[in-house]
Amino acid sequence: MALPGLLKIGTRGSRLALVQTQTVAEALQKKHPKLKIKIQTITTSGDRLKGEAFKAQGGKGLFAKEIEEALLSGEIDCGVHSLKDLPAFLPDGLILACFPKRADPRDLFISAQYKNLETLPRGAIIGTGSPRRQAQLRSQAPHFRIETVRGNVDTRLRKLAEGKWDALVLAAAGLERLKKKTTSYQSLNPNVFVPAAGQGILTLEIKAGQEELTQLLQKALNDRETEWAARAERAFLKTIGGDCYTPLGGFCRREREEWKITGWLGLPDGKKFVCLEEKQIEEGPEALGEKLGRRLLAQGGKEILDAIVADPAR
Repeated sequence: MALPGLLKIGTRGSRLALVQTQTVAEALQKKHPKLKIKIQTITTSGDRLKGEAFKAQGGKGLFAKEIEEALLSGEIDCGVHSLKDLPAFLPDGLILACFPKRADPRDLFISAQYKNLETLPRGAIIGTGSPRRQAQLRSQAPHFRIETVRGNVDTRLRKLAEGKWDALVLAAAGLERLKKKTTSYQSLNPNVFVPAAGQGILTLEIKAGQEELTQLLQKALNDRETEWAARAERAFLKTIGGDCYTPLGGFCRREREEWKITGWLGLPDGKKFVCLEEKQIEEGPEALGEKLGRRLLAQGGKEILDAIVADPAR
């Protein structure tokens, strides 16, 4: 296989995105020492827009928009994304070429004073930026106050240390990749606090039809179990619909020789939710994810989605 003269990799400019992309580049060069790589930082709409402006323009898909435009124009050869930041449907002409091994998919409870969620006193304040996490916390622990947090991982940890909240809930993968150490944390049960579809997974997006580049990336980086889970979770996401403000979780994993996928969908206040599991019989990943999505919609999920869309305060 002929190596490209120069592989241009696009990424967001956040510290976490750069660390993730550097990890990808190092793995590629370990496999192909002669490969020349250029990391190109791209400021996305998601990085620029804040608050209501971010929400009005389409949410998390904005973290990929300019990277995808650079791919389609030929400015870069591939883009590195956190899979959970990608919308369910990609622009025409782009594909997800590979999926490196998944990091810890769980959410973490972090506190300077309390060992776990169970020891938090009534009325304690928990900070988190995810509508899914907020809804799941409200469903399991309605006696806590849940506040929306903004900013990167460093900012959130600093504010926690300053006493802004009693505890913080965020993705384990971000802390793992940034090599952040916390003295007191609890890994939340992913069958109860079901992670976002794609949480902990990186993916490389490229233009369709580039067979040699696809093979190069897959042979150097792809993890088959991660790819299987990613495809099942994204099929579930496509079947349910919604957007990044929909409290929705989807988590696929292999237990012994069996694949299982869990889906969670709830109202923002956590008072009503549906959580179901589906097991693989003979299906491939997409069929398994679609089957769970259809079951969840049929068993109360459709009513929850309709209620979310109808809420004027959304």
